[in-house]
Amino acid sequence: MKEIARHIFDHSLRESSISAAFQRNVSCERGVLRICEDLYDLNSFDHVFVVTIGKAAHSMLTALYEQTGERFEGIVASPIEPQFHVRGFRYFQGGTR
Repeated sequence: MKEIARHIFDHSLRESSISAAFQRNVSCERGVLRICEDLYDLNSFDHVFVVTIGKAAHSMLTALYEQTGERFEGIVASPIEPQFHVRGFRYFQGGTR
């Protein structure tokens, strides 16, 4: 029983990661951004500015970048200093950890 519970717990953790959620719910093909069931024709916009805020700000941006590539610019505001910066984004550190 302990093994089954551990397996369920480990599986739940993997599936609830930011990266896994973005893989399931975000994609970008032929200039169309899909977020869940919503579709956005990126060719209709001159610029798309992304703002991420909070402890998971950099993780969310990285997951978005993995799904869409280098097509956005924006701001990352987080209390955590990331190991690397995504090109086209300005980083601000502040708040509590």
